[in-house]
Amino acid sequence: MLGLVLRAFGNTLSSRRRQGPLYPGWSFSFEVFTRVLALRSRALDPLSLPERRRLQDKDGDREARRMRRAVERREATVGGVPGEWFTPRGKSPARTILYLHGGGFMEGSSRTHAEMLMRLALESDARLFAPNYRLAPEHPFPAQLDDTRAVYRALLADGVRPEDLVVAGDSAGGNLTIVLLASLRDAGEPLPSRAAALSPWTDLPDRSGSLQANASRDWAAPEDFDRWVAQYVGSHDPRNPLISPAYADLHGFPPLRVEVGTAEMLLDQVRAFADRARKAGVPLDYREHDGMVHDCYLFAAYFQNCKQALCDLATWIRGTSS
Repeated sequence: MLGLVLRAFGNTLSSRRRQGPLYPGWSFSFEVFTRVLALRSRALDPLSLPERRRLQDKDGDREARRMRRAVERREATVGGVPGEWFTPRGKSPARTILYLHGGGFMEGSSRTHAEMLMRLALESDARLFAPNYRLAPEHPFPAQLDDTRAVYRALLADGVRPEDLVVAGDSAGGNLTIVLLASLRDAGEPLPSRAAALSPWTDLPDRSGSLQANASRDWAAPEDFDRWVAQYVGSHDPRNPLISPAYADLHGFPPLRVEVGTAEMLLDQVRAFADRARKAGVPLDYREHDGMVHDCYLFAAYFQNCKQALCDLATWIRGTSS
């Protein structure tokens, strides 16, 4: 990791001397950080998928140690799906969050996101369950939605009231959050009180606009999207509304929070999705975080603006204005 940091530092120094910051207003430290993320992502590419997952889980567990005195972690199975509960210590919150992690439908877990989830549970005054839904390519679509739906139904069967339940997710988990709402609505099932889609991947076939224009700033690479789609979608149509919520009917949704960073590759498609949600009459709270890269909430421990984004989300989850 030290080698990646030194390389990112040198690249940032050289680049700024030639053309200034990659994004207007970026601090030197934030630009180094984003370059480290990109270099780290590329360094993992040659590894096998199981090894990448193992290393990411290990990194996530290490990050989560700083929150262990404030939030309890407990492994559990809900609706036949393994995952983890995160509960503020010494509290019995009435509010429950079902949180769906990101990772391109192929990676990510309750462990990779643990530090952020612990912060979110604490700030939201809620207990939070993060399921480890099945991943592609071993389990392509619709395994992820099936698992998410099973967890949601099991929470209600266990006594969680829909009015006390919030569904949230980032990236691929933001996608699952939206398609879960559509699936529940179409089945005539109770919807949660509200939902939040953070940096959601809404249009899987899209390769235009910001997906190219922001590639040098964000920490994924354009070619990653082709790999994720191929492994997740398989023989299905990527424009299936339960795969790409950009094509879904959004009528009848509960209050929805949608967030994206202006330096993200997904910026354009998230903006387009938010516009469709407004036109469908969804009670929408749409936020753009200036200069933020993908999933800025994961970096709340390092940068104040990332921490503030997470705190504002928690305020919204509590049902008050931020």
